[in-house]
Amino acid sequence: MEPNIFTAITKKIITTIITIGSMFYSTISGVNAEFTDIDFHAQGDQLVLSTELTNCFSDDLDLIFESGKDISIYYKIEVIQLTNSQAIHTDTLIHTIHYSLVDNDFSVRISEAQQTLYNLPKDRAKLRLVEIDNVSVLSLHSLQPGQEYFIQATAWMGKITIEGTQENLNLMYYWNSIKPEVRSVYFTGSDLEK
Repeated sequence: MEPNIFTAITKKIITTIITIGSMFYSTISGVNAEFTDIDFHAQGDQLVLSTELTNCFSDDLDLIFESGKDISIYYKIEVIQLTNSQAIHTDTLIHTIHYSLVDNDFSVRISEAQQTLYNLPKDRAKLRLVEIDNVSVLSLHSLQPGQEYFIQATAWMGKITIEGTQENLNLMYYWNSIKPEVRSVYFTGSDLEK
């Protein structure tokens, strides 16, 4: 079935109205986004991890996804040495969702895989937006013998510009302005070799 241009325009208008209404931050009903536990293991000579965000979508945020704007979730992944709380490695991953008003489907850009997934239904696009799946973090050779480490993941969203106004909408209000964060259990390099 051909996408109906009037349906696309109507969705755009409705989304814009909700977005503008959301500028009054006191009316935003936020959610408490959180990570699942970090699963990590050695894969060859690399430390890889998996986790995902849960409870991170409200109805209003879903409508903003349908605005046709690029919406990104940023993930900071750190490997931290326990004794001095210093990060020995930091990566920032970016997952960006885009809704096509014409094709009525979504695409998701995954920075760590350097790929874009096209023609996704909303549920599948949202899942890909929030999952970090077997991402290589660092070489096991970077871990010092006898030292304990943990992995910390933090997520946040940025601001988007609202058409017709000079205001930016801070998407973190939809997460109650709280960056979800999770830490792994402590580990040593030798633990990963088992």
